[in-house]
Amino acid sequence: MYDYKTCQQSEAAWLVKGKTEGGEVPALFGVHVCEDEYSPNGFGWYFASYLKGADGRWDEHDGGIYWDYSKATELEHVIGDTLPFREYSYRDTDYADFEAVVYDNDKAAEVRLFGNLATAAPEQAPKENLYSVRITERLERTVQVRAANRDEAKEKVADGWKYETHVLGADDFKGVDFKVLLQERRRGIER
Repeated sequence: MYDYKTCQQSEAAWLVKGKTEGGEVPALFGVHVCEDEYSPNGFGWYFASYLKGADGRWDEHDGGIYWDYSKATELEHVIGDTLPFREYSYRDTDYADFEAVVYDNDKAAEVRLFGNLATAAPEQAPKENLYSVRITERLERTVQVRAANRDEAKEKVADGWKYETHVLGADDFKGVDFKVLLQERRRGIER
């Protein structure tokens, strides 16, 4: 498990003006440390971009989890990998201001971040977004088998699983993980 208290810098955010084929796009990028059981060191850096839609709301785009960094600011170069702008300029943004803009819709913070890029969203009832959340359950059992070597032992157990000699069930449950997947394009879904 990762000790958050020893993290050099656990979060960072950037305000970006990126040029794409369609013109200039204002965007926010945020990164924060999170536990990750698949990482060799027990933690990763969740990276996401936020683009402002025509309705004034911010849409989150999952940039993935990165390993092998010691502090959040080291992920600055990921901006161009996550959203491939032709060119872009950015500046550091206070993470609290970033959260206020993206999550709390604090217009004062938005004006402070964006200046003349800020546009007031039309007054409307909050819309619910459609998210895809992957549920991953882990089942685990240790099986003893006699074999001439490790490869043969693995093969015997794999065959036993394939032909349902070893059927894992509720007693073998070892954990569950929930991951919000990358948002798809709108495709007519009301968001």
